[in-house]
Amino acid sequence: MCSLIAFLLLLALSVSVKGSVLQIRQSDSNGMTKVTIPQKDASLDARKKDVSYRHDNFLYNASLVGNAAAFPMGKLGDERVALAWDQWADDRIHITAAIQQDVAEVKKALIAVSLH
Repeated sequence: MCSLIAFLLLLALSVSVKGSVLQIRQSDSNGMTKVTIPQKDASLDARKKDVSYRHDNFLYNASLVGNAAAFPMGKLGDERVALAWDQWADDRIHITAAIQQDVAEVKKALIAVSLH
């Protein structure tokens, strides 16, 4: 019964959405783009060109980290991976500092235990 209610609610919401701008989201180039329903897009040729560009430039290749999910490649894929690596590098600075603190505390504890 809950799934039927959820379906009907979703159906009602989707019918009430107009073909205007639905939301703003971040694009691959870190710019802001407006998302619209394809049938209501003001420029179908530009949309087709953009979709084709993404299709041709956001590809997938074998994983770079072993037996894992495929990695993005191509012009847009490489940009996305580079951004993710940069974000990971920023996080890694904090992670490494926390690990070093933990290791120092463990060393102190081991020395204290070995002296008793």
